[in-house]
Amino acid sequence: MCNDQDENGSIIKCGRPSDIWSLGCILYQMVYGKTPFADFTTFWSKYKEITNKDHKIMYGPVSNPWLLDIMKKCLAWNRNERLRIPQLLEHPFLQPPVSPLSLTQEEWHCKALSEISKAYGSEGEIQSLCEKLQEHIRNLSKHTTGEKTGFDKE
Repeated sequence: MCNDQDENGSIIKCGRPSDIWSLGCILYQMVYGKTPFADFTTFWSKYKEITNKDHKIMYGPVSNPWLLDIMKKCLAWNRNERLRIPQLLEHPFLQPPVSPLSLTQEEWHCKALSEISKAYGSEGEIQSLCEKLQEHIRNLSKHTTGEKTGFDKE
C-alpha cells in the first residue's frame, strides 16, 4: 500500500490500521464537531502533529463511556495498540454487554464502569466509583425534586 516516511525516516504505512484511525477521526468529529487535529490550520502543521508519537489528543466529556473508549482505541498513535476489526466489532460500544432499556440509568452507568474496570482497573476502584456515582445521582434527584441533600444549607 502507500508508504511514506516521517521526519525521522520511519516508514508510515497505510492499511487497515489507518482505516481504524480514520474511523476514530470520524467518530471524534461526530462527537465534538471538529477533527482531532482541527486546531492545526496548515497541512504541514497537521502532518507534523499526526506523525508526532508524543502528541496527545484532547477528549472532552461524553455521556457514553464506551464511545470515549472506542475513540481512544481507534486513535491510538501506535498502530499495534489500535483496535483490529474483530476487536472493533466486539467492542461494548457496538455490542453493549447489557441492554440499557432493561436497567435504570444508575444501574447502566455502574454496569458500564464495571465492564471498563475489567479491562483497565481494579474491582475495588470500580466499586468506589459506582458508590460515588450512585450518591451523585441520588443527590441530583433530591436536588431536582426539592429535597434536602448533604450539600444544602439548613
